[in-house]
Amino acid sequence: MQRHLNHLAQGLYPIVLPRVRPPLHAMLTSCGHQTVYRGADYDWHGRQRGASEFAVLQYTLAGRGRLCYEGREMDLRAGDAMLVCIPHDHRYYLPGDSADWQFVYACLSGREIMRVCRELLLRCGPIIHLDPASKPVEIMFEAIDTATGGGFTSPYTASAAAYGLVMSLLEEAVGAASAARLPVPVRRACDYCRANF
Repeated sequence: MQRHLNHLAQGLYPIVLPRVRPPLHAMLTSCGHQTVYRGADYDWHGRQRGASEFAVLQYTLAGRGRLCYEGREMDLRAGDAMLVCIPHDHRYYLPGDSADWQFVYACLSGREIMRVCRELLLRCGPIIHLDPASKPVEIMFEAIDTATGGGFTSPYTASAAAYGLVMSLLEEAVGAASAARLPVPVRRACDYCRANF
């Protein structure tokens, strides 16, 4: 992650694609890196962003933000990935007692993206803690690198990035939880099989 941060410019990077594109069910529509500071007007309401369905995945690098989700207030700290679908009853913002909030994010759309994101929300809730070296975080940084370095070459590559991101998040969040529920002898047998394939 540090190699990405060393040259990462702050900003929003819309994924510019041809007007006519095939009907894909997973699409990366924008990504970026941002730091908001105390006094900034950073406050997003999930019911005030239009009727189009899309998902926002935002990974906190430093500082602290806040998410109000279905009546619950939760802090977002370094290592927390926030996943929200729009339209939905939620709000995320920089609270008045936080000096700053630094994060990377991706906006995603498409029928398959929304299906997987809703499944993740049902299973894990809107906040998933991720290691900075995890695959979803790496894919987010790669998408930003691609967007800043000339962009995606086709709708197919942007779709593949979106699908890869949500599948890695699903594997990280749900796969780890499923593996943890296995009885210890079964986990040991699985580990042995993987190590001695």
